[in-house]
Amino acid sequence: MVANQPLLTPEEMAALTETVREDHSSGDGYNTDVTVQRHDLASEDSSLGVNLVSIDMVNERFIRLFRLGMLEVLRVSPRVNPTRAQIVRFGDYLRDLRAPLSVNILRINPLRGYSMAVIEPTVVFSSLDSFFGGFGKGVGQLPPGRLFTPTETRIIKLILQIMFRSFKEAWAPLTHIDFEHVSSEINPQFAQIADENDLVVISRFEAESVTAGSGFIDMVIPYMSLKPIRDLLRSRLQTGDGNEESDKAWREQLGAAVQDSSVEARVSLGKIDISMAQLGNLKVGDVLPFRKPEHARMTVGDKPVFDVEVGSLGNNAAVMVVKSVGPAPQANGFDEDAAMSTTPEDAVVAEDTLNKQIHPDVLQNIPVTLSVEVGRATIKIRDLMRLTQGSVVELDRIAGEPLNLLVNNTVVAQGEVVLVNERYGIRLTRVVPASERLESL
Repeated sequence: MVANQPLLTPEEMAALTETVREDHSSGDGYNTDVTVQRHDLASEDSSLGVNLVSIDMVNERFIRLFRLGMLEVLRVSPRVNPTRAQIVRFGDYLRDLRAPLSVNILRINPLRGYSMAVIEPTVVFSSLDSFFGGFGKGVGQLPPGRLFTPTETRIIKLILQIMFRSFKEAWAPLTHIDFEHVSSEINPQFAQIADENDLVVISRFEAESVTAGSGFIDMVIPYMSLKPIRDLLRSRLQTGDGNEESDKAWREQLGAAVQDSSVEARVSLGKIDISMAQLGNLKVGDVLPFRKPEHARMTVGDKPVFDVEVGSLGNNAAVMVVKSVGPAPQANGFDEDAAMSTTPEDAVVAEDTLNKQIHPDVLQNIPVTLSVEVGRATIKIRDLMRLTQGSVVELDRIAGEPLNLLVNNTVVAQGEVVLVNERYGIRLTRVVPASERLESL
C-alpha cells in the first residue's frame, strides 16, 4: 500500500457525505450496551488499590514505638492515640490548618516526591514542659506570626528524630524507608508538597495535654507516592517472620534471663516398694533390701536428666555425670470409655461405699514407694545445660551422712547403705515421727 494513498476512495467519501447531509444513517451501531462513566482528567482516582488498613496497622505499630521513644526522652509516657488514615485533597487539608504550626518538609526514600510532618504547638509546649521536669503543661492559641524559639526548635527536632526512627521500624515489615528533613515552616500554606487537587494520605495522631486540651501530629504523604508500593500495601502488613533485629534481641534477653534462674536437682539411689502396713511399722535398725541400679539418677522437676556416679568432693557428697537420659514415656492407664460408661446404678453403689467406713485392711495393703535420696543441689539452668560426661556436681549433704527415705517428697526415715548376703539394703538409723512429718507439710 502506498503511504500517501487515502484510506477511502472518492466514491466512498461521496457516499458518506450524502448520507450525513440527508441524515439517512441507519443501523444500531456497536457496543451500545456498554456503560459509560464520566471521567475528569483533572482529578485523581483513589481506587487504585492503596490499602488504608495496612496504613492503619503501620500507624498502630508506630504509636507503640513512638511512646517508648518519647518515654526515654521525657521520662513520662505521652498520651498519643492514632486515628484512621484518610485520603483527602491537599487543598481541603490545608484549609483546616491555622498558623503557627511546626510544618516540616520531608523526603521519604524510596517514595517519590515530598511528604510533610505537622506538629501542633500544644504538643511542642507539652513536651517542652515535661522535658524540664514539669507535668506536660501545654499552651493556648498563639499569634499567627509567632516563631518558635531555639529551645522549642530543639524539642521539635527531638520529636522528629523519634518519629523518623519509629516510622522506619513500623514500616520495616513492608519496606525499608529512610527519612530526610528538607525544610521547616510555621505557615502550612507555604508547604506545597502537592497541588490543591492532588490527593494525600493523612495519618493523624491525637496528643492529649494536661491543661491545654489536645494537639495533634500529622504525617501527610502524597497519594501518588504510595502507588509504587500499592502491591505491598494490598498484601497487608505482616507482623514479622521472627528475624527482625528487635525480636531477636528480645528473645536473646529472655533466654538469658531464663537461664539465670535456678532449679533444684535431686539425686536418687533407687526405690523400694513396700506396703502401708510395713511403712507404719518401720523402726530404727530395720534393713530394707533394694536392688541398687548401676548408676544413680539425677532428676529436675521429677524429670530424669542424667545418670550419675555417687562420690565426694571435699567434705560434701557429689556426683559425676555419666550420661544424659531423656524422660521416660508415661503410660496412661485412664480408661476414658470406662469412665464415661458409668451407670446410675454404679453411682449409687459408689455413694453407699463412701458412706461406709473403709476397712483398715484395705489401707494397710496399699502399696507405697520409698525413694532413696542421696542429696540435692540448686543449680542454674545455664550451668545445667553445660553439664557433660565427667562433670561433677556438689550436693547439699556432707559425705557419710545418712540418706533420706521419702514418700511423695516427704522424708519419713533416714538410713545408710549396707550389704547383706551380697545384696544391697538400707538400714534405718532414724524414723521421722508423725508430728514432725506433719510440720514439714
